[in-house]
Amino acid sequence: MLVPLRDHLQEGGLDAAQVLRSVGIDPEVFEDPDGRVKAAKGLRLWDEAARQLGDPLLGLHVAARVTRDSFDLLSQVASVSDTFREMGERIARYHALAAPQTLYTLREEGPWAWWLVPAPPVADDIFRQVQEFALAVGWVYTRSWGGEDCGIRRVHFAHRAGAPAEHYETFFRVPVHFEQAETGFEIPSAVLDRPLASADAALASVLDR
Repeated sequence: MLVPLRDHLQEGGLDAAQVLRSVGIDPEVFEDPDGRVKAAKGLRLWDEAARQLGDPLLGLHVAARVTRDSFDLLSQVASVSDTFREMGERIARYHALAAPQTLYTLREEGPWAWWLVPAPPVADDIFRQVQEFALAVGWVYTRSWGGEDCGIRRVHFAHRAGAPAEHYETFFRVPVHFEQAETGFEIPSAVLDRPLASADAALASVLDR
């Protein structure tokens, strides 16, 4: 999930390699298919990037540049799923190949469902950018594959706002609430079983293997 951030830094006029090294990350790790970045260093990178760019909404702005191809094979296996529900299940399953933590969880409550981002281990502002990025990516993917009419109703964040709420609502286009019990967005349950136009069961089977 650091590749879009690295690219955003470069396009923002900063020397991305220098910023990476400043938090102890070797830029060459991005060229290694087996490369890994310790979570603590990744968090420091988000924090340092926001500081150097002077951007309190960095997580949202990086998510806005995400496309269907931004996460390589993970994006591809998601795109060929039959439904949005299946797409979410694949993302949750295969994200573990890159990082041990679950990226999203789904909780259905009658006609509505919540796509949730797990809470950080401690209440610390250093997690805010990552939490906002993860939820915003879920929002981008939902609208990209589920359609503009996917019916997202509201967005919740467990942390405090990093900027005036209207800036968040301009991005998400729905009411955004802070200091809630969980971080996630609410969507009609019916949308979860909406067929995806890019579905390809045969290719999905190959990519699963």
